[in-house]
Amino acid sequence: MMLLAAQLSREPKHEEKKKELFKASRMQDFLDSIRVSLVNHGAIRRSQTLLGSTVGAIDNPYKWVHQQALVYEKLTEMLKNKREGIQKDIRKAAKDAKDSLLQQIERIFQDAIEAVPSFAEDHWNCNEVTMKQEWEKKLKALRFEKRLKIAYEEASKKFNKEVQEVLEEIGNELQLISELGSSDFNFTEQDSNNFRDFVRIGGGILGIAGTIIALFVAPPVGLAIGIVSAVVSGIVGMFKSKDEKRREAVINISTSLETQLNTQRQNTLQQAERDFGKYSDFVTKNINIYFEELIAGLDAIATHLERAKKKLSGTENYLNRAYAKRILDWCAEKYETMTDECINQIIATVERDLGRNMKIVTKSQVQPRKSLEDIKHILQEDISFSDLKSPK
Repeated sequence: MMLLAAQLSREPKHEEKKKELFKASRMQDFLDSIRVSLVNHGAIRRSQTLLGSTVGAIDNPYKWVHQQALVYEKLTEMLKNKREGIQKDIRKAAKDAKDSLLQQIERIFQDAIEAVPSFAEDHWNCNEVTMKQEWEKKLKALRFEKRLKIAYEEASKKFNKEVQEVLEEIGNELQLISELGSSDFNFTEQDSNNFRDFVRIGGGILGIAGTIIALFVAPPVGLAIGIVSAVVSGIVGMFKSKDEKRREAVINISTSLETQLNTQRQNTLQQAERDFGKYSDFVTKNINIYFEELIAGLDAIATHLERAKKKLSGTENYLNRAYAKRILDWCAEKYETMTDECINQIIATVERDLGRNMKIVTKSQVQPRKSLEDIKHILQEDISFSDLKSPK
């Protein structure tokens, strides 16, 4: 058929060669072949359109649902496998940050202890009020409390950073899986967006650290009160020389300050270890809760996808079985009203690769009146027949 020749035959300027052009176009032959096809194969063509081709409209969403189910299965499996590793990484991050904090606290107190001898020498003859004031100035010069606060903040930031890195790694992996599993198929705009929001699950993990991690704050440390009051009475002596008084005062002040610093250091270390443990437990607990909820959510979505998959598969199978029954009726040159009962009486199973081949298995032997070549030519699919009673 030549459409251009047929078109030219209809134009006024080609009126003289109208018949020759139309005949050369073979348009009439084409129209006649369509008419013959409708007369001879109209019944099976209708079944092919209504039953056989409708499967194609189901096949796309079925493949999409199947693909998404695999994606969610991978996401869930990955989270379950990675959760123990994540907990291990977070425990290690907490231990590293805590050890670093304790070392900093040790160093800060050691610097204060090392400053005690010179302080005692410089202020051995001061009264209690003055000595307290000077000790406070000394601690301030050593940036004692500020360094403690910084140590806590650095430990918190170190821990937070390592937790975020762990979460970012798993989040990026999840995003990669979801993106590799995406397809071009779309439901309606609203449904598609909702599903894609669920699929971008990795992005939610990337932001969890910032939402659950609280500020780890250093407790107040009071070393200026009560340090000197216990030793002032020992400084004064009526019958001692100035050197003796100085020496005893220096020893008493140094002993008192070092004792209290050591006691306070031990208390601070214990409190830091206890508080950081609570802090890391809080973070770990919230992350575990998040992952449990995430896994539960993914499982729920996977369940819905599996249900949709089964429904689509059931509908596709039903249409293929109905189409197979109509093919058998056409091949046997008979017709009967389509019912579930008549389909089940003759059709056992149908395996179909849409547009390529179709394997029809019947419950009893059938003898088509048409050749397989004619059937294939007309239906444009490779059709084969077998029955349950045939030898394997």
